[in-house]
Amino acid sequence: MNLSYLNNKISKLKSNFNQSIFSNLANLSIIQLSNIFFMMLLFPVLTRLLGIEKFGEVMAANAFAGLAGGLVNYGTIQSSIKEIANAKNDTLALSRIVFETLCIRLLFFVLLVIVLIFSNPVLKDYYLLYLLTIPLLFAEVLNPMFLFLGLENLKYLNLANLISKILTLLFVLFFIENQADAPWVNFIMGSSLCICYLFVLIWGINKYKINWVMPSQLSQKVILKSNFYLLVNNFSVHLQQSFMLFALQIWGKVAWLGAYALCDKIIWSSRLLIISISNSVYPTAAQLHKTDTMKWLAFKQQLKWRTGYLFLCGSVILFLLSDPIILLLSGNLNAEASLFLKLMALAPFIACLNFMNVLDRVLNNDNYSIFQIAIILLMVSSLSAFGMVYWGNFWGIGLYTLTIETIALLLYEFKARKLNIVTNY
Repeated sequence: MNLSYLNNKISKLKSNFNQSIFSNLANLSIIQLSNIFFMMLLFPVLTRLLGIEKFGEVMAANAFAGLAGGLVNYGTIQSSIKEIANAKNDTLALSRIVFETLCIRLLFFVLLVIVLIFSNPVLKDYYLLYLLTIPLLFAEVLNPMFLFLGLENLKYLNLANLISKILTLLFVLFFIENQADAPWVNFIMGSSLCICYLFVLIWGINKYKINWVMPSQLSQKVILKSNFYLLVNNFSVHLQQSFMLFALQIWGKVAWLGAYALCDKIIWSSRLLIISISNSVYPTAAQLHKTDTMKWLAFKQQLKWRTGYLFLCGSVILFLLSDPIILLLSGNLNAEASLFLKLMALAPFIACLNFMNVLDRVLNNDNYSIFQIAIILLMVSSLSAFGMVYWGNFWGIGLYTLTIETIALLLYEFKARKLNIVTNY
């Protein structure tokens, strides 16, 4: 009788895990697919209004906002999801986590705004372009994904994301007329996100009866210390993606910058899909890892290869259809962009093979290993990006993303084997 009861409980728990993963994955996939569809609508508009060269400058500033947003976030997109997933039924704990997260983000946002305001002597001609990314940084403060993903209720965040994309497209069509308006593109994107995130965040706070809790200095110091390695990793990931854009903007050909920026956004969209899968399994993975390590390892390997096959198909499509994809997104055939995309095509597949390794390190609280790998990748990516651009190596520029992703995969696999975390690859 007891054995039958236990089997029923296990079956019910497994069913809940599967439903939870499916629900999270469905909502996050819709969010990212809507982002991709939005990109397919917006990029042709921007390239026609601004030209491919100015479009590249806008995307470089957008990449900076993503990088600076990682600092604003300070690793809370990982740590706070895990904490909320483990404190779903504790209103006081939820309140503490939410406001500690918002306060640490607000602190770094204010510091970054001050730096941007006084950065005119450094940025010079690009000052306004980068200054008007401030709304994108504030959107990172308000981003409520950590709350709704931890509570596994993403449908309202999904709706907010869709509305923000529609607003962005409408505002761009209404306000952006020519190259002179280029700095306002990122301002529009950020403002739309801020409006929608704010409404959803307030709704979530009211729905889950989250009350104001003044974060203590001790709790903020704990976050600063514990999330530092996650910050470095996230910073490194964004820099790996952004170094090439910055290098091209400083030393490269303007035409190469625009072509590379377009392909970079396509690859980044693939990375966002991977992040969506990782985030969708995060709450369930945290619980599974906590209760049964062996089942977690089996689950990790199974999901890794299933998603790997899916992204391999996607990489093949990017390689074979590079010309029509570039034509669709830019409105023009661009030989340099098509070749860049061919050279980058396998990057999503390699990145997909690695995401569960990263999640495994996070769940094991092995933030130091993440930090070590991030530093290595940061050094390799900075030297290779600026070196390839400085010497004008077109093929090296195109293979940059794939190279960095491959090195990241090898480092994480090596670390997993060394620590005896994974026994069968």
